[in-house]
Amino acid sequence: MLVHRLMQSNRVFRTSRAGWSWTTILPEERAAICEFALRYPKIGYRKLTWMMVDEAVACVGESTVYRVLSEADLLSRWKRSSVSGGDYTFRPTAPNQQWHTDVMYVWVAARFYFLLSFVDGL
Repeated sequence: MLVHRLMQSNRVFRTSRAGWSWTTILPEERAAICEFALRYPKIGYRKLTWMMVDEAVACVGESTVYRVLSEADLLSRWKRSSVSGGDYTFRPTAPNQQWHTDVMYVWVAARFYFLLSFVDGL
């Protein structure tokens, strides 16, 4: 009964020495995942997974989408910010152009409190 239900679904499975392999997907699903990822290049694989489920493109898990996109070299990476050289050239010429903030814990009367300070940069 269980095998009959699995055969009716559009998941492909095969027998191996260790048992069933649930990770095999159809080539059409793999192509649909890659095509969908190319349509939305700025969206991460987790959100893409649920967008594909909502739009009935492919009903696979996040790890499968990650694996397919990784194999196709389509994973979007965050652009790392460059390290500042330490040169800061902005000098305020009037009030309210630059503010400095600081947050710290202060121990007062057997309790911790937050101390927030805001100072005008002029």
